[in-house]
Amino acid sequence: MGKRERGHAGGAARGAATAGKATRAPADDGARKTKQKKKKARHAAAAAAPPFADPEEWAARDPVGFLTWCAERGPASRDAFWSKHWERAAAVFRAPAPRRAFFEGLAGLEDVCEVAEEMAADDEDGPMLFGRDVNAARYRGGVRETPNGDVATPEVLHALFHEEGCTLQVHQPQRWSDRLWLLCSSLEARLACLVGANAYLTPAGRQGLAPHHDDVEIFVCQTRGTKRWRLYAPVDGFELPNAPSGDLPRDRVGAPTLEVELAVGDVLYLPRGTVHEAVAGDGDAGSAHVTISTYQRWSLADLAANVLQVTLNERDPALAAPLPLRRSLPPGFLYAAGAQADFSAASRAAASEVARDLAGGLRAIADRLTREDGGVSGPGGSLVSLATDLMSLDFCRARLPPHPRLIRDIGPPPAGRGARVVARMPGMARVLPVRGAPLGEEGDEELVRVESCLDNPRHTHMLDAGGGEDMGGSEDEEDEEDDVEGEEEDSDEEPPQLVPAAGGKKQDAGGGKVEASSSDEDEDGVGGYASLSDDSDAEEAILGALDDSSDEEEGGSDGSDGSDGSDGSDGEGGLLFPMELAPALAAMLSATDPRGVAVSDLPLLVPEGFAEDGDAAAEVRREAALALWNEGLVATVDPGEAEEGGGGSDGDEGVDSGAGSESDGSEDDGEDDGEDSDAVELDDAQLELRDEDLEELRAAGYDLEAIERAIAAEDGAGKRKGEPGGVAQVGGKRRKKQR
Repeated sequence: MGKRERGHAGGAARGAATAGKATRAPADDGARKTKQKKKKARHAAAAAAPPFADPEEWAARDPVGFLTWCAERGPASRDAFWSKHWERAAAVFRAPAPRRAFFEGLAGLEDVCEVAEEMAADDEDGPMLFGRDVNAARYRGGVRETPNGDVATPEVLHALFHEEGCTLQVHQPQRWSDRLWLLCSSLEARLACLVGANAYLTPAGRQGLAPHHDDVEIFVCQTRGTKRWRLYAPVDGFELPNAPSGDLPRDRVGAPTLEVELAVGDVLYLPRGTVHEAVAGDGDAGSAHVTISTYQRWSLADLAANVLQVTLNERDPALAAPLPLRRSLPPGFLYAAGAQADFSAASRAAASEVARDLAGGLRAIADRLTREDGGVSGPGGSLVSLATDLMSLDFCRARLPPHPRLIRDIGPPPAGRGARVVARMPGMARVLPVRGAPLGEEGDEELVRVESCLDNPRHTHMLDAGGGEDMGGSEDEEDEEDDVEGEEEDSDEEPPQLVPAAGGKKQDAGGGKVEASSSDEDEDGVGGYASLSDDSDAEEAILGALDDSSDEEEGGSDGSDGSDGSDGSDGEGGLLFPMELAPALAAMLSATDPRGVAVSDLPLLVPEGFAEDGDAAAEVRREAALALWNEGLVATVDPGEAEEGGGGSDGDEGVDSGAGSESDGSEDDGEDDGEDSDAVELDDAQLELRDEDLEELRAAGYDLEAIERAIAAEDGAGKRKGEPGGVAQVGGKRRKKQR
């Protein structure tokens, strides 16, 4: 074969090989693309998997994500919720398996009847009552009926449901459902706003409520059967109303904008103002769902109302209402204005003049708000800050007590060198300024108060609140007028003004909190706490206040219950501290990093000439930490945990804190002092506590047996999880001290 032929043959061979490759390429590309698609599908499936298999852990650590996770879209639905749906548009979130398991079976008729039986046997709660605990409702012929009785016995509830075809509307079931307590408490901690719930039990094919809209953001959570929902646009385009609509006639709602059927575990989000109605599916058992409602009267307008209240009550000229707003109304103004006088030209002129003066005063407040940039010299120095504190006070007093899964184990007292503390639950407590003593009383002491929800009552949560799909169209219109932020029951006090109680003393806050001194030793500071600028020794004054509180425990050291029957604050609760400690208190209560903050590094507002790094300041820091620890608000960080960076993410430590007792629950663990000293090798901090502080702590009223058990526990296994009736009983009717 010649060269030319060989070359041609070689080229042909190469061409054939190339052609062969070319013919195989499409098959290879197809396989590669298929493989890539499968890989992407696996990644997508992994990404769409719920972040927690345990539904209660999920609800505790990410309650909004728990409600807004969609089985079909995974995290995309959760991530888009705030930007695309919150206060904007309704959304349906199909149930992932953990959420279905969480809600399945909740709020059945037998459950409600069981609660009714328990309440009937409870001398304190009394029987289940219509209006307070449950409503019966049905919608037929375009009219809503409410055939309520007096006492809701199981027999009456069964008859209303099975024979009368009524929907049973159960108010605030988080009072007895631990799962709903966990979810609502976690949402309150996340949103910093009250969260309520109602349960609806509807017979098959029936409708309980007329079309209506509410003044709250609502999450409808299906728990049994199915329910078909019709949604309509806001009436007359009026979005985000601040009041519920009541029953709406059909000619006002227009055509549906969305129709959807919910199954168990599905969640439907409704912005306030969304008109809605629902019919139970045709299953024999009917339908049950729970509505989670929040953000009632929690808008910028409500903040503005609190700003005005602050200006009206302030005596500081820089914060008080401008002079035009402090001037009196013209004599006889009520006769010259209002609906009756609106037909008179003279009346309109008088009203217009007042309106101009009012507008001028409000513009002056608006200008002041514009100038406020947060750069104030001390806490509570701006109108927005003071108004926020008013809202915080209402929130702290009306919210749920924390569910045990949400709070950290408290650990031993934060004593010794290197002690570190962390907030037991983010947002559980708040530092609030005390705005001056009442006129005519002596004392220029600047004070702050620490308010918390730790000892709040669970069984009365939100009972005074109206609103919600829960309450929409209710005949009890007075309920809808109640302030959702929960003014204290049976309280005759004026709205809270952030002023100290009479005499500057801390009043009994209920729930076994530490009380400040009630003696006449006011020279140690208001409520027994001294300012760092006092001539007296500051740390001794603070310790003295703790000493005065040694009998604060329900019944004191004799172990008696000591409850006075009150489960809430009397209006002026909280611990009082001198202003100099405010930064330290805020640092501890805001510490969410598992490593906590070092007690020795806590910031202070120190007066001139006071040695911030001296022994007195160190003792004041330590006593402040002990005071919050004794109140159950901060936990001591394990030294190993601090060195390792805390391990895990925020909230891990509180997941299993509901055990309610140390070790295996026995009160006798480690009580033998002889065994204590021989069984464990004590570190320096523990030795310091045992040698130097036990007598001081005993005088201050601390439970030394619990401290001994904490010292004796090996590798932290015996750290206190609350004494019997402790953490596990948070929110109960007979709570022991939460340490």
